Amino acid sequence: MESLFKIVYQNGEFSEDKSSILGVSFDTIFTVVTTLLIFVLGFVVNRIIEINKENKRLKELEEYFIKLIELLEEPLMKQKEALVGLTKKLKQKIEQHYFVADITSFRVELIKEIDNKDLYDIFIKRKKGKTDTKTKLFQKIRGQIDFLDEVKKSIKISFEDLMHKSQKYDETYKDNLKITSEAFDNILTQNQLRGITPDQDPFLLSLDRIRAAWVQRGTEDTPFQDRYLAREHYLDPVQKLCRQSIADPRAVFVLKHIQESIYAFDNIEEVKYVYRRHFLQDARGIQKALIEMRNSLKGFAVM
Repeated sequence: MESLFKIVYQNGEFSEDKSSILGVSFDTIFTVVTTLLIFVLGFVVNRIIEINKENKRLKELEEYFIKLIELLEEPLMKQKEALVGLTKKLKQKIEQHYFVADITSFRVELIKEIDNKDLYDIFIKRKKGKTDTKTKLFQKIRGQIDFLDEVKKSIKISFEDLMHKSQKYDETYKDNLKITSEAFDNILTQNQLRGITPDQDPFLLSLDRIRAAWVQRGTEDTPFQDRYLAREHYLDPVQKLCRQSIADPRAVFVLKHIQESIYAFDNIEEVKYVYRRHFLQDARGIQKALIEMRNSLKGFAVM
């Protein structure tokens, strides 16, 4: 019995050595626990540092995003004024050169380059308030930025389209106007060769009087070649004269080209009207976008 007790005692089951647990020394346990605590603490500390860095990054990104929108205000107003100025010129009944300023500082590329996920974290996840309200405010900002991007791209294209169509119709207008002038010279030459005086040719005499009155209407500021001046004091009166003299083949020929000039004139006016409304809508859209973005940022500011 004593021998059995010694064996059991030596195996450690009734050992009185308190420097170990289940055969593992306290030193070993302490080392392992310490290592685990250091690991966990290191993980927690690193996580806290990462969270702080991320919070700082998103905070700076939010400030950057808001600043970019604020910096858009001045160029947006300048672009709006440039468009309004163009629409006023397009409305004027005087022939002139058109120009629309391209405000280079009106750019939204930098804003659009910001990651949507980051913006979602900033304005939806981290702001207080109802998600529905925050989402609507954020969608207004993004929607207006996308609209401004499209407006910026379309201004140059639309203006070039306006000028291309206007120039095409203007060429038709001037070509036919020139033909009517050449027709007058040809009639005058033929009459001179035949010994016919102007007072013996009622059609030529009336045509000459219209032309003389038209030229006299010109001023230093508005030459007689001005399209609107020509329409009122040459094209319309000659059209009326030719219709009254429709039995004269010469009148038929002149009338054909007078009408071509009138059609081209009307087409130019239609193009101007369409694009005047287009640019006016763009100007109003820019103003609206600016107001929408301001109000949305104010809504986020109180959250």
